[in-house]
Amino acid sequence: MLLVEGGCIGLCVNIFVIYGVQRVKTFGESFGKICISQCSANCGNAAVFGMLVAPITMMLIVLIFNKELRSMKPRSHSSTMMDNNKQQSTVTQPNVTTAVVY
Repeated sequence: MLLVEGGCIGLCVNIFVIYGVQRVKTFGESFGKICISQCSANCGNAAVFGMLVAPITMMLIVLIFNKELRSMKPRSHSSTMMDNNKQQSTVTQPNVTTAVVY
């Protein structure tokens, strides 16, 4: 959760800096626009980090350190096909006819 909080803190700080630069006139016209441009790019970077990178990293950590998940073996394709055939044989499908209109 620390990674998500870091992304949110970065987003909040950059929004606060944008607000401060717009409010204070000592930054001047061109330097203030450069600062706002940089902070808006940092906002996007922090948002992507907080919403995408941090949750993916936490999921990978859980997968790596969870012994039960590591010891599970994936199901082979043939066993899933056999399971699907068993399910289809037990369920009766009604006869459906389709018409093709030209």
